[in-house]
Amino acid sequence: MDRQTFLDLIPAYALGALDAAEQAEFEARLANDAEAQKLLAEYQALTQALVLTASARPAPAHLGADLRRRVASSRSVSAPASDRRLPPPWRRWLATAAVLAVVFGVVWALNRMQSDVPAPACAEVQTLYEQAGSANIIRVSVAPNEQFADVYGELLADPNSNTAVIQVNNLPPLNDDQTFQLWLAEPDQTVSGGLFRPAGETTCITLPLQLPFEQYNGFGVSLEQAGGSPDPNRRTGPSVFGVRLNDA
Repeated sequence: MDRQTFLDLIPAYALGALDAAEQAEFEARLANDAEAQKLLAEYQALTQALVLTASARPAPAHLGADLRRRVASSRSVSAPASDRRLPPPWRRWLATAAVLAVVFGVVWALNRMQSDVPAPACAEVQTLYEQAGSANIIRVSVAPNEQFADVYGELLADPNSNTAVIQVNNLPPLNDDQTFQLWLAEPDQTVSGGLFRPAGETTCITLPLQLPFEQYNGFGVSLEQAGGSPDPNRRTGPSVFGVRLNDA
């Protein structure tokens, strides 16, 4: 790797977009190059500022690979043969512009995705969302019954405080003689967690945990006649959705 190629890789390195071989070679050379270290610090500060324009949320699993692919593509087209006659600073600016265009695109995509996420429906959910980066917080998507395929949401739980909340959207409308019933699957039995009727499109269900969270096998909601299931340990109406903790 010649020095010019090395310098041109600084923007991509700042984004973590080099493959393993490129990164190892780049870092070996970086250790003894004060000018490159200074440039890298400037790029890292800039990219960090851009990323912070997207509100905090766990990134999709594919995002890292997608970013590397886009940056690799931008590097391959950012310096056509005619541009290689430009002085080195101009070549670096062209490479930087191409890479930053990718970053702007990724940040825009993150913000667009987050605009589709329903706002927390209760204080408990808001608190758990704020802690979602912690290793203690468990998040599991609800699994709707085929009959209620439009239902979506997730469970958020903090085993340390033994709290758990399900935020769910698009529950089916109820007739006057219907209700929803929450079920908690304990190790040896299933027990009712109570009846509820949604107040809007988004429903927040705080789980009444009588055991440590880790002891439950899962949770679910069924559609029952008014008054709930006549059997205290199982549903008699159709399942609306479930949360399987082995998916956590």
